[in-house]
Amino acid sequence: MTDLHDLSTTQLLAQFASRQLSPLDYYEHLPTHIRRWEPHIRALYAFDPEQVRQQALVPPNVGTKTRPMACWTGLR
Repeated sequence: MTDLHDLSTTQLLAQFASRQLSPLDYYEHLPTHIRRWEPHIRALYAFDPEQVRQQALVPPNVGTKTRPMACWTGLR
């Protein structure tokens, strides 16, 4: 299985839309990946994992034109 952080945007959006993957599932994968790489790339400023988790808990309305993905995903 491909690691979630290796999926393309198209693949992630398809999995969200088909409910194979939830935003919370995706979020739960990210902190470990972020902790592994952030000391090397130093790309985040004031990262608040709990705020991101709270946003991931909001029920998604994926794949509609009326509401884009949550901003924490980086997907639109």
